[in-house]
Amino acid sequence: MPISPTHSLPPALAPFLNHTVQALHDELGDMLVSVILHGSLAMNAFFPPKSDIDLLIITDRLSEEKRLGLYDLLADRHLCRPYAGGLEACVVDKAVAMAPRHPVPQQLKFSETTQAAQARPAPDEDLIVHLTVAKNRGIALYGPPPGELIGLLRRDDYLRAIQADIEWILTEENLLISPYYGVLNLCRWEMIKRHGNADILPSKKAGGLWGRRHLPASFHGLIDQSQAAYMNTEWPRDIVQRQQAGGPWRRDALVQFRNFMRERQAARATIDNQGDIENMPTSHEYTVTVEWTGNLGQGTAGYRAYTRDHTISANGKPAIIGSSDTAFLGDASRWNPEELLLASVSACHKLWYLHLCADAGVQVLRYRDQAQGTMETHAGGGAFTQIVLHPEITISREQDIARATELHHQAHAKCFIANSVNFPITFEPKVGAPQAGSQ
Repeated sequence: MPISPTHSLPPALAPFLNHTVQALHDELGDMLVSVILHGSLAMNAFFPPKSDIDLLIITDRLSEEKRLGLYDLLADRHLCRPYAGGLEACVVDKAVAMAPRHPVPQQLKFSETTQAAQARPAPDEDLIVHLTVAKNRGIALYGPPPGELIGLLRRDDYLRAIQADIEWILTEENLLISPYYGVLNLCRWEMIKRHGNADILPSKKAGGLWGRRHLPASFHGLIDQSQAAYMNTEWPRDIVQRQQAGGPWRRDALVQFRNFMRERQAARATIDNQGDIENMPTSHEYTVTVEWTGNLGQGTAGYRAYTRDHTISANGKPAIIGSSDTAFLGDASRWNPEELLLASVSACHKLWYLHLCADAGVQVLRYRDQAQGTMETHAGGGAFTQIVLHPEITISREQDIARATELHHQAHAKCFIANSVNFPITFEPKVGAPQAGSQ
């Protein structure tokens, strides 16, 4: 059961993975749906002495007997690994993978720190992160592509799971347990929060490179030391030596970096907790009525026998007259669903942006966005592939331009509509202020 040669893997790893997949198939038979390689290997950031070999195993109706045998199989394969980094595997049912809800229930988890198969494994707080990486970057070693097996993933769940790890790193002196791991994870967390794109899944290496470019110069030496430790080819003797690789580490430098990141977290929490939104209920329901008005007398006797006209109404609001896109025999003078979706994304981003500006003391005088969306159609239907927002904003003070621009990342991360769709949304803002003496 050879792995596709298109996947670039370290020389010793391909046969190890081939044997592992074959052993899984021999053990599980039809119960095995997919084996997906994710983590640093899938992101081209694998460094053998430090990186783990991460597998997501999807099964169908796994019996208890097979589940317990699977743990023993993974333990044996872990002992056969070609590199110092451990084998880590999560086993998820096919139905759960298609409709994941955080925290995701798992059938089995194996790592070098687990002792035995749990009778009833607790939901894994990190599993939503593994699923997100597997869906977006994963390599199918066996079975269909990851995107066909892993359903819609909520970006908020992904961020919450990562944040739990970040909060642990920032607690007491946990950063000192494995300095390079903590520093690089904090860098990529800051990268995610600054850039707020749904499809950003940076590796530790990418996070370190970003931190080197964007964090204060006083931390560059620590980041360089962390990158060097992570990428060093020296093989550790045990897990403790692996955690402390790259040392000796200066405690004062680590504490200073930890405190800086704590302040960043606290600043975000202040913004998150301001405003009336904290007192709102957590569940909101909406009702609209869509009524077709395009019956020309024969109903849908033929594809061209009716119009696509309809009205959209809600209690106490003006009706919206709608149709389909002209490409689908619609009326160009009426709103079509694609335009309404585009408007929803743009308006939601704008509302969050104004909220965050008000909280941050940035006075917005004008906001205009000309949003653009792309939808691709095919024989089986179609889907949006991207939306690009082009907000043009005028603020009162020139010295707030950098802050006003940065707040778009937070607005995108919080936008309810952006968090509800499965295609990328990007933004290209232009922020300016009135010239001195202008009216």
